[in-house]
Amino acid sequence: MDITQLTAAQFAAYTLTSLAEPLPRGFILAGTGENGMSATFGVDPDADYPLDLSAAAFQPLSAQDVVLTVVHDHGLECAAHDAQTVLRRLAGLRFAAVVLSSGDYLMELPGEKRTTLAAASASLPAELGRPTELEIWARTRSRDFEPVDPATDEVDVDVLLEPWIHAVVTGRRPDEKLVAEIAAAIADGTARDRLLLAAVRLGFAELDDASSDRDVLAALLGTRSRPRGGQLTRASLVAQYVAAHTTDSSAAAVLYAIASLLLWSEARARAALHAAETALLHDRSCSLANTAFAVVTKLTYPTWFVG
Repeated sequence: MDITQLTAAQFAAYTLTSLAEPLPRGFILAGTGENGMSATFGVDPDADYPLDLSAAAFQPLSAQDVVLTVVHDHGLECAAHDAQTVLRRLAGLRFAAVVLSSGDYLMELPGEKRTTLAAASASLPAELGRPTELEIWARTRSRDFEPVDPATDEVDVDVLLEPWIHAVVTGRRPDEKLVAEIAAAIADGTARDRLLLAAVRLGFAELDDASSDRDVLAALLGTRSRPRGGQLTRASLVAQYVAAHTTDSSAAAVLYAIASLLLWSEARARAALHAAETALLHDRSCSLANTAFAVVTKLTYPTWFVG
């Protein structure tokens, strides 16, 4: 697949759905070359763009044609205003196209050609890898249904493991029944650990069902090889999706903490910190949330990443 053949909207969709955390406001620079680099810059929704923002901060992209995607969740008009600021501050970079993004909407400039993130994602060439349902959801984090209570009937974790793993592998969004069952099961420490360890086993080539829990935890904590194929990030999205759709704050805290540890293990430090902070917002007394926060703030990156 020649990535240079993508339209500006496809470029924007491809980069937006590769993020592991929400970007309420900011921009993404994506080089259009075959081995193009990318950079993401976030801005406080209620603050001004920093005065010292300049093209020098993105020097590695200076030799490439760049697609600029400007994000503002307050609307495309706000994104257009930000785009003028970014283009002015980053004068010197070679902008091949500009795309505005707000919610599920994308608008290419000039010409104001509009589409949706879902439509642009669906039009991506199959060989490039189309975003999963959860990766598209991760951009907006909007709820697909009203939050549900944890299941009141006893949940068999042995049975629950299969749909949990299926959601991780396929990137399909859990339905209300599965959300309720996961939220109920996660309250039990043993069930919580089994769901977490099952997700970690998917993320490392050397792990399988026969691997000891100790080996799986060592891999999660970054002392083994590099994770494969973004599986841990996908698992984190399942956890965050369930957390966003349950009424139980304690369960949500545990799920965001699990997401934080999985993201940290993939060296997605900023996304891991965001998830850990969100976990503590739901339940500051959650021991796993406090553990996750300590890991991502004190260690920053796993051993495999820093060497």
